[in-house]
Amino acid sequence: MNRIIKLTVLSALLTLGSLSAYATPIPWNVSGTFNDSGTLSGSFIYDVDTDIVSGISITTTAGSILTGYTYPLPHPHFANPPGMDGLPLVSNWPAPIASDGFLGLIFASPLTNAGGTTAILPTSFEGQCLSIFCIPGTAAPTTRFITSGTLESVPEPATLALLGAGLAGLGFSRRRNNA
Repeated sequence: MNRIIKLTVLSALLTLGSLSAYATPIPWNVSGTFNDSGTLSGSFIYDVDTDIVSGISITTTAGSILTGYTYPLPHPHFANPPGMDGLPLVSNWPAPIASDGFLGLIFASPLTNAGGTTAILPTSFEGQCLSIFCIPGTAAPTTRFITSGTLESVPEPATLALLGAGLAGLGFSRRRNNA
């Protein structure tokens, strides 16, 4: 009986400790609404140690200003902001052409290895290129802004497995104590 209690306590401590433990790179989910009723959803991976964004898969839907785009790539002319307090401009094209889109997201707080949730600030925007150079300032007539949005880290499967094991251990020991 003593052994079961020790195992249960150990399992609970491991579970609680793992809830905030993330390995880098960390997957992040984004969601939001634009001022023209279009929406934003998707994900990307950010490695805090190397300051590299990868695995971008973000989609916007049509609103009254823009038709919406799918963004799989970092913008070729813009680098990541230091400390990752925003997603650098992303684009839906490997080479710039007129009428393609670009997206810039700015977060309320920098991303960390601890994960968590933060707001996407209303200065975040999506625009449409008006020339082959796709300079953001040239897209003012077709730019829309985020009115609300969140960014949330995705727990890794090992964390969820540890949580499940801890809960199972607690349930098993309670069942044995009742018997």
